[in-house]
Amino acid sequence: MIRRRVGALLVGGLALIGAGCGSAGPSMTGDAARQLAAKDQAVHLALASGDRAAMDRSLADLRHTVASLEGRGQLSADRAHGILAAVDAVQTDLVLLPTTTTSTTTITSPRPGHNHRDQGGGGNGD
Repeated sequence: MIRRRVGALLVGGLALIGAGCGSAGPSMTGDAARQLAAKDQAVHLALASGDRAAMDRSLADLRHTVASLEGRGQLSADRAHGILAAVDAVQTDLVLLPTTTTSTTTITSPRPGHNHRDQGGGGNGD
């Protein structure tokens, strides 16, 4: 249920990556759209795996790519702002995802030569 919610946010929010043309000219180049689509795919894969650390890394990578593309003039400031707002919303919703924990169980064997007998009293009929 939580993955579905975050996934829906990704689809809705990061859909801003698509449709590279606006009325005032292109808001992103074709190369930028391809790079962002690849980063978006990495976010989706991390979400599908349930790996919180991978999600954090892929969202950070997406943020870096947006900033880099905007700095090179391949992404408009408005488009960058919209994508980063969607990324921030996804990051906020990640607190809803359970973190993976592991537990370790240690089983010890009796030491060699140490005889464990039933301490229950009366095992031999006396």
